[in-house]
This record gives sequence, C-alpha cells and structure tokens, in this order.
Amino acid sequence: MVIRYETDADIDAITEITIAAFADCQYGNHTEQFIVTALRPAVRR
Repeated sequence: MVIRYETDADIDAITEITIAAFADCQYGNHTEQFIVTALRPAVRR
C-alpha cells in the first residue's frame, strides 16, 4: 500500500467516496463531505 497526499485530481473521487461511505449512516447529517473539504486547507502541503 502506498499512502500519499491527495492531489487536486483526487478531490472529486474523495468527495464521492465520502458521500457513499456515509449514505446509510443514521447518526450523521450527510454533510461529511463538507467537513473533509473544510479540513483540507489545514493538511495541504
């Protein structure tokens, strides 16, 4: 497994995966993708 920092080309796929991962979560409010987007600037290199 190779772990790397995301690139701009990854953002759409990460958003889609995040939405799908939490789609059936009864305890979330289905805004998880927005949380990931909001956190992105803090970890960008």
